[in-house]
Amino acid sequence: PGLIDTHTHAPQFPNMGLGYDKSLLEWLNVYTFPLESQYEDENVACRVYTEVVLSTLRSGTTSAVYFATTHYNSSMKLAEIAYSNQQRAWIGKVNMDSNCPPGLIEDTEVSVIDTMSFIDGIQALNSELVKPIIT
Repeated sequence: PGLIDTHTHAPQFPNMGLGYDKSLLEWLNVYTFPLESQYEDENVACRVYTEVVLSTLRSGTTSAVYFATTHYNSSMKLAEIAYSNQQRAWIGKVNMDSNCPPGLIEDTEVSVIDTMSFIDGIQALNSELVKPIIT
């Protein structure tokens, strides 16, 4: 039997162990938001998400609920990587329309359209293992 991780912020993987001296809002502004802005670049997403999926599998986590970022293409990369490594995964493209910096904030209507496309994109994988969620 494998482990199940029900709350993994995949793009924050490089931040593990950083910012324990910060409040949540400080941590978001100093570490998380700048890092997550980099996921507009699909190469960054591919590199980090590959390491996240392989690392969780090596640790015995065969099923995971992953939060990605607001970036549609990079979020799809996470789904494709989980799929190609046969990890059971529920993956959500994050939706944020307030309280975050430019580059992460979304227009609500665009976010809804991108989320619907994301759901369709994951369903097109036709996988019993990888499913979309809304985060």
